[in-house]
Amino acid sequence: MIGNVNVTNREKNQYSFFFITFYFFNKKSHREGLRFLIRNYSNVGKIGKGVFFMKKLTLLLGLAVLVFGSWTPAFAYNLWGYQWSSTSISYECDMHGDYTTQCENGKNDWNRSTPVNLTYGGSNAGITTTAGNFGNVSWSGLCNLSQVSGRTILKADIQINTHYTDSYSSLQRKGVITHELGHAIGLAHEDSLGRGGAVMYSNDGRTVYSPTRDDIAGVNAIY
Repeated sequence: MIGNVNVTNREKNQYSFFFITFYFFNKKSHREGLRFLIRNYSNVGKIGKGVFFMKKLTLLLGLAVLVFGSWTPAFAYNLWGYQWSSTSISYECDMHGDYTTQCENGKNDWNRSTPVNLTYGGSNAGITTTAGNFGNVSWSGLCNLSQVSGRTILKADIQINTHYTDSYSSLQRKGVITHELGHAIGLAHEDSLGRGGAVMYSNDGRTVYSPTRDDIAGVNAIY
């Protein structure tokens, strides 16, 4: 649906001479890893045993190549289900002072790290960003897809609530604006990675203020 986005901005296998330990990190962090540990061969005194061990080690390393060759990292990003028809998207930052600076910084971050190219579009821009005091409401930043055609975004409006953000640091303001630009591009909230996992974290307690690997992977999945 179209709507406003609110921001309240080992398992062990042991053998005679070695063992393999697989470390699969928890789902919340969405990281997977594989580590091989080889030990308990300090007392081998016969060449025959050494040859046996080397054959096993060769087999083990071959397994590692197969596993790592097929492994791809898991990401947690969520998509809004809407996208622009082109990666070239016009924008307008109708703000003042540090808000304009942080809007430009956020725009540059998305341009540098993803296929999206946000370009200045003036009053007819596809994405417009404004700042104003909207009072003691539930959001510090809001993105509304004001015009869509099917699943194609035609117009997105971003509002930054200075009632809260005037007391934020420049980095925090940048985080809010970059987050809302992420919505305008097509990303939804992502909270499972925690405060430092994605700029699309839904709360202003986020500790990252630029797109992370997860955010970038989400945009790459769209465009």
